[in-house]
Amino acid sequence: MDDLLRLERDGTDEDLSVERIQADEELGARDLILAMVSHDLRNLLGSMALHTEFMLRDLPADDNQRSGTRARAARIQRSVARMNRPVGDLMDIAR
Repeated sequence: MDDLLRLERDGTDEDLSVERIQADEELGARDLILAMVSHDLRNLLGSMALHTEFMLRDLPADDNQRSGTRARAARIQRSVARMNRPVGDLMDIAR
């Protein structure tokens, strides 16, 4: 009876080890994907923020639409800042 229990326990331990290895590999793949996606999103958001700054800096002083353009650019900047928060959270999870 003890031999049967030991065999059963050894089989269960081996099955758990195989499942653990598979789970670790899948978690590693998930973390890699999260890292790549969050990095790419962060780069795109950085580009949006930079070009919005350029747009505001290069806005002519005599532009009749200046206040409207500035308001839209400010909305873009706020949206970029808000989008950066969840992207940063993704990067933290990936780490």
